[in-house]
Amino acid sequence: MSVRIEPTRHAGHAKELAKAASEQERGLVVVVGGDGTIREVANGVIGTSTPLLIVPSGTENILAKYLGIRANPDQLLSIVESGDLFEMDAIQRGDEHFLLVSGIGFDAEVVRLLSSGRNGHITHSSYFWPIWRTFWSYRHPQVHVEADGATVFEGEGMVFVGNVPRYAIGLRLLDSADSADGLLDLCVFPCSARFTLVRHALAALRRCHVTGGRAIYRQARQVSVRSEAEVNVEMDGDLSSPLPASFSISPRSVRLLVAADWHQPT
Repeated sequence: MSVRIEPTRHAGHAKELAKAASEQERGLVVVVGGDGTIREVANGVIGTSTPLLIVPSGTENILAKYLGIRANPDQLLSIVESGDLFEMDAIQRGDEHFLLVSGIGFDAEVVRLLSSGRNGHITHSSYFWPIWRTFWSYRHPQVHVEADGATVFEGEGMVFVGNVPRYAIGLRLLDSADSADGLLDLCVFPCSARFTLVRHALAALRRCHVTGGRAIYRQARQVSVRSEAEVNVEMDGDLSSPLPASFSISPRSVRLLVAADWHQPT
């Protein structure tokens, strides 16, 4: 068995390396990094037979936590030797795919501020000032949201479209998400004032933002969001192009190596 190590050198390089590996029919691509790096690598192998093994090395490591993978050599070796393949849905926006969640509005503005001042690796504390500044200065835009062609929301708010229930700091914004069901999960938080944002946050922490809160939740195969204002969009924690945005599902298009006893969390 031969192993080739390739460090990434710039944005988009991980995608290039993974695509080259899949074209050369490498047996396995191991990605060491956070959710943004994993998203790039997934874009390089999507739709191919090349499997991925994740070694978490980022700030949140949402996908690794969802898959039950730790940066533990014994566990990783066990997965390589006797793990199972999990075929996961991916979400497509234009020419790009992501695996976790896209945040539109407040969430993406936080990412924009963080990215503008970022210099190297970040930690959870790196988010404090971007969140604080956004909380006091951000005005929620008017957005129009459609799911499978039907309007589900029009007004001031923030939007999340994703594929897994887990979000940052353990929040379960998309609580009903199944990453292999061929469906997008959509959650809209109507939000016109700061106290409304705080109320939504508290409800999300208690996992009652849908049942007992005022969030709008849908499952669909296609979701589109537009606005007359310039509204930022983030995908798996990285800033993307602003609205408008159309999302569709690519069923079971990414192959991930997981532990033999792993099952999707409920």
